[in-house]
Amino acid sequence: MSDAPDGPAQQGVPRRRRRPGRRPGLWVAARAAVGVVAVLLLVITGTEWVIKSNADSGIQARSVQAVDTSDANIATPTATVTGPAATYPAENILLLGSDSRAGANGNAGNTNSSVDTSVAQSDTLMVAHIGADRQHVTVLSVPRDLEIPAPTCQQWSNRVVSGVDQPVTPGELWKITNAFAVGGPACTVKAVQQLTGLRIDRVIGIDFVGFQAMVDAVGGVQLDICAPIIDATLGTVIPTAGDQLIHGDTALSLVRAREVQGDPTGDLGRIRRQQVLLSTLLRQVTSAGTLLNPSTMNAFLQAFVQNTYTDNVTIDDLVTLAQSFGTPDPTRVTFYTLSTHVSAVNPDGLAPDTATAAAVFRALLNDQPLPDAPPASAAPTATGSPAAVDSSAAAALSPVNAGQPTCA
Repeated sequence: MSDAPDGPAQQGVPRRRRRPGRRPGLWVAARAAVGVVAVLLLVITGTEWVIKSNADSGIQARSVQAVDTSDANIATPTATVTGPAATYPAENILLLGSDSRAGANGNAGNTNSSVDTSVAQSDTLMVAHIGADRQHVTVLSVPRDLEIPAPTCQQWSNRVVSGVDQPVTPGELWKITNAFAVGGPACTVKAVQQLTGLRIDRVIGIDFVGFQAMVDAVGGVQLDICAPIIDATLGTVIPTAGDQLIHGDTALSLVRAREVQGDPTGDLGRIRRQQVLLSTLLRQVTSAGTLLNPSTMNAFLQAFVQNTYTDNVTIDDLVTLAQSFGTPDPTRVTFYTLSTHVSAVNPDGLAPDTATAAAVFRALLNDQPLPDAPPASAAPTATGSPAAVDSSAAAALSPVNAGQPTCA
């Protein structure tokens, strides 16, 4: 990986200096990852919790303003869903993370005391598309190094919006991760809507403490490890291959690691491990043993509401959404990585594979199956091993199915 500071690929937005004791890209994956599980758990279970009022107040206390359904970047579907499938509106939920080192999060990432806690960044984002027929959920992962035309956003810091637009030079490119650093969740929503044409309906982000607490709340995750996971920055994350129980601290390192021996370049190996861990966690959390255990469900929900920031999200909203799915079925969830290639402008950046990306965005916009993707109930076509992950269209069209996860 390059040691160049992260930031916009061209002049206009000052590149941020790397902070001591910290490497960009390691810190944020966990929150977006568990944010997906939290949403999908609520979506496909419909569980009613006795602590609903406390959960709601916790969510509202950490709300942000990010959703913008009047954005001119939002495209109009070209296909119309009719009949029983049109009973509900399709929804797109943006899952992301912020790496503020303030509070308890300062102890959750091997960071040192000199790190500036006033600035937050996001290196991982996912869009969970919930079909109008309530028969499928597609989770689209967007690599942090994807280069996009710089959106015009108001500057912010730790949920405080300045009201001043960040100046942008015509033709300027940013890595999509930089949108959060400049303008927070609202800027990330704008960047995603500009990239995909999709309307973002809700936003959920989660932090270090929440990730570890949610994994530990269910007693850890039983995961099949393809090979030892040794990272150039984190060291030995998991020393041996095989089926093993992964607890919160190890799971955090697993989804943070982005310099693993044998990985492809860029963030694609880490994204693949996130998807496999999430599909396994989702399957485990929706099992009868977890759903019928009030203590476990309460701990999981409390970890979620106490460590997230959201927009347009209440427990009532999520329960209503959940009930529209009926019986819990994690096989309805498919994880998918946007197909990319190395940018011709910046060798440290990625550009979308134009033809494939356009087809994916069009399918989600029109609430249709992804191109060449198997049915959600079918076995996954990818091996899930790091060697099988690359930036080609073929690899991107090998979704991870939540019902039958592969090894990490």
